[in-house]
Amino acid sequence: MKFESLATVAIAVTSSLNIVDAFTQQPGLCNIKRSLSQMSRTARKSKQPSSTSLDESISQNGLPQFELVDLDGLILIKNAVDPSLRMELFDRFYRSGIMGECGGSWKRNDSVKGTVYGANDAILNRLFTDAADKPVHSVKGDAVEMGLLHGQHRLEFECESDENETVEQRFLESLNIPMNGRKVDPNYPAGDFDPTHLALSFEMVGGRTINRKKTLCGWSGDGDLARKDDGTPKLFINLGNHAVECGFKHDKKDKDSIDVTVNPGDAILRYNSARTWKQAVLSITPADSKDTSGSEVPFDFVWVKFEDHGPLKRGKRDVWEKIHGGKKNGLPNAWFQYKYTSLGGTKCVVELP
Repeated sequence: MKFESLATVAIAVTSSLNIVDAFTQQPGLCNIKRSLSQMSRTARKSKQPSSTSLDESISQNGLPQFELVDLDGLILIKNAVDPSLRMELFDRFYRSGIMGECGGSWKRNDSVKGTVYGANDAILNRLFTDAADKPVHSVKGDAVEMGLLHGQHRLEFECESDENETVEQRFLESLNIPMNGRKVDPNYPAGDFDPTHLALSFEMVGGRTINRKKTLCGWSGDGDLARKDDGTPKLFINLGNHAVECGFKHDKKDKDSIDVTVNPGDAILRYNSARTWKQAVLSITPADSKDTSGSEVPFDFVWVKFEDHGPLKRGKRDVWEKIHGGKKNGLPNAWFQYKYTSLGGTKCVVELP
């Protein structure tokens, strides 16, 4: 497929994987969004993808729509996860027995050193004392009710036979990323989308203000690049109940960025040079009811990354071992002070390291 001009491209995927291409000449998504590599840093502007001109019935039917945001390798997939599938994926990814790390934040200049603050300034240290004010090593409860601010864990991507497909397999098959990626962008990498791992994180806003001046975790790059120019595709899906605004730019020092709103059930596909960009979460805000319809995921923000770490394992075995071999930063640290074991959904056992 050859583009004579940068046109907004949206792909609607039916359940039978029939493809409908919709090209518009309206100014917006790609007509005004030149590749970051083609723009001087002083000329870049914060941009928001415009709505597509697909027939309204497509949006109402909840069919995935692939939209090319930037030719360097950034695609927004609207309605990537059907509302009825969001809870099924959440239950799968937070099933009983999964282990990760969680906690809150240490406030600077806090008068009481070592105090860990959770959602709505809950003091998480108090979880580890019983009714008699005696210290305990672990506590069982609900992550939301306990006030945990955030948590994260990693899983291997499991592939089963056709008769016993996992829900994540079915989800990826329905998106058919390689074909649809190439429909939208002829520069999409050749080969299959072959994730080896899943990285999951949850966050509760908990009374905080997250905005461009005070992003969630600052601007950072991917720490799992197999080489400096690694363009291996990575898929990010928003399973939470809030909308997430993500920003992308070449360098932390750049003033302007490409900003994309990822509603519940939407996804971002990054590949080619866009994998090397810096990124930040600029805001986490309640989504319209129409965007969260059918989703009962209890966390405000649930970010699921589908990662292909095959090239990383071959090219940077030390980095792969650090990520997957247990050689992680010790607990407690500035963001994660505790360990958790899922009991299913938001139920978990939280324990001191």
